[in-house]
Amino acid sequence: MRRYWLSIVMGMLFLVACEGNNRPVATEFVIITPAATESANQNFSATIVALQTEKAQLLETIAAYESQLVVSPTQFAIATPIVPPTLTPMPTETLRPSAFPTPRVELVSIVEQVFERGRMIWFRDTRRVAVLIGDDVDPTSGEWLCFRDTFQEGEPEFLPTFQPPAGITTTSQFTDASIQQPIRGFGKIWRENSDIRERLGWALTSEIEHSAVYEYIAGGVLEGEQYIPGPGEHRVQSFYEGATIILYESELGSDCPSGRWVLRRAS
Repeated sequence: MRRYWLSIVMGMLFLVACEGNNRPVATEFVIITPAATESANQNFSATIVALQTEKAQLLETIAAYESQLVVSPTQFAIATPIVPPTLTPMPTETLRPSAFPTPRVELVSIVEQVFERGRMIWFRDTRRVAVLIGDDVDPTSGEWLCFRDTFQEGEPEFLPTFQPPAGITTTSQFTDASIQQPIRGFGKIWRENSDIRERLGWALTSEIEHSAVYEYIAGGVLEGEQYIPGPGEHRVQSFYEGATIILYESELGSDCPSGRWVLRRAS
């Protein structure tokens, strides 16, 4: 009986011991008082003041070194600041297009021949011949006349009776220049018009056909906003010297006009 009660007592003691080992750990609480908060703020403020003091000392040190730095003007070139020009504002109003017709530009085929005192130009598309007669003072400008090309295949291209005088020479600057009779359409106009023949003189170069830039610029005036047509000008590129020949019309609407001409050499 004693052993029975002794066993019960020992078992109860064992349970009590085990229960004590499973108890939860006590939680610690930190209570922040106003005095602790004030102390932390004072420490933080002291740290900021120390950093500001250190920054001021560093700036003073840098300024001292910069004051001792001497740079020769020859070592560095200081660029003068560029002041941008004052720009004039663009007008807001849209400009009206010109009332004049747009110039007509095209590539044409022409035949050109140089004479002692002028030139002849044949336009393939219109079969018109422009006869350019130079002035006595300036052979690169003068009067020009228009002729229709009436030469037909099978007609004599030249006449043996029209031959340059024996021994005649030329001092022309054109390459391979020689005194000669014009042929075909040019020759027909030259032979049948004594005045033209006298004023032009003999041909100096052979005929040469080439493609040329042709431009027609309309003339006229503006009366208010109304365009009044007037005589224009024909511009054609010469084979020689890179020049441009300008034929000014003396009248408007002529199928074969005439007027004044000028030769402008390329600059």
